[in-house]
Amino acid sequence: MKQLITTIAMGVVLMSFAFQTQRDILLAQFYRLVGEWEGLMEYTSYEDNTTKHVTPAKCESTFDGKAWLYKVTYDEGNGQIFEGSGECIVSQDGSQVMYNGIKWNVVSIQESADTVRILMETKGKDNRKKASLRQTLEVTDRTFTLTEEVKYDSGGDYFVRNKHLFRKRR
Repeated sequence: MKQLITTIAMGVVLMSFAFQTQRDILLAQFYRLVGEWEGLMEYTSYEDNTTKHVTPAKCESTFDGKAWLYKVTYDEGNGQIFEGSGECIVSQDGSQVMYNGIKWNVVSIQESADTVRILMETKGKDNRKKASLRQTLEVTDRTFTLTEEVKYDSGGDYFVRNKHLFRKRR
């Protein structure tokens, strides 16, 4: 009898994972992103699309169950501080994320141990040129990275426009 109850309990746990929707996984990551983060942003210059720059960054974020809201502060040095903010909202079926007013298609979600990697794509413009845009969000319990890549319609490969690397503040 004990073995039957244990088997049923294990089955219920496994089924709960199987029925977790893509939307549930995305929302769970927004909950994990709540808090204060510090790190840096690496970005590629718009002037030549090859020169790399690095700047310290801080991020504060909240999640109200519907929208992930964030505020990022960048320290460019010499007293130059820049701020940005935004929000992300997941569609009802979890196939899209509205990221600062732009619809991104969720291409894939990969889970491994405590890491979730979300790949999103859209079409748009970068540096006033038509482009395919790709974002990869990778979340763990203590870190997250957001990598934004660009591929111009006129040709070439994807390159990293910017990458945010954060660790949770204690």
